[in-house]
Parts: sequence; structure tokens; C-alpha cells
Amino acid sequence: VVSLNGSTVATLNRGEFHEMDLPSSSYNEINTTGAALLAQYSKGTSADGVTSDPFMMLVPPFEQFSGAATFTTPASGFSAHFVNVVVQDGGIGTVQLDGVVIPAVDFTAIGSSGFSGAQIPIS
Repeated sequence: VVSLNGSTVATLNRGEFHEMDLPSSSYNEINTTGAALLAQYSKGTSADGVTSDPFMMLVPPFEQFSGAATFTTPASGFSAHFVNVVVQDGGIGTVQLDGVVIPAVDFTAIGSSGFSGAQIPIS
């Protein structure tokens, strides 16, 4: 059973999949009653008017969240860059980006999951 923000959206058998088209500006809680692999797609600029390349990424379950990450942005081609950060609510006010605490006001609760997310502009 797949749930989106507490509401059942699909019941799947092994090997089946379910697609959802969610606004890029939304935070959503997705739960499953069994093992699942979640992929997030960005359709690119034509989908929402935000300058971006299409991409696909795998979203790990919270049990596999990492305490640290190193990443880079392209040197040219885009006027803005962002990093999406997800943290347990108790960690708000302790997460750092380049040694600076991300302000608590930047985070938005993700449903009733006990997690919050922030989209932070970076250089």
C-alpha cells in the first residue's frame, strides 16, 4: 500500500509501480507498507518555469540518511543553484551548510512525518 500525505494512492504487487505528478514547490510524505524504491524525476524548465535540467534521483528511506554530504554545482549554464535538505524535526537549528547553521525558519514540516525540508540557494 502506497500512501501520500496519509491517504492511500495505490496498492501494488511485486514489480508494479505507481506514478504521481506533484508540484515542485510541495513537500510530501510518502509511505509504503512493504519494501519500495522511490525515484524522483524533475521534468525540467518546461514543466514549471524554473530553470533546470531534467533529472532522476533515488530517494533513500530515512534509515539510510547520511550525516554529511559533499556536492558541487556546474560552473556555468545556470543562474541559480539549490540544495534540498531533509532533517528530523529535532535536528532543526543544528544542520549546517558550509559551517553555518541553516535557520529554523527555512524549514517546512513534511506532513506528520516528524521530518522537515528546506530548499537552500547555494553558489
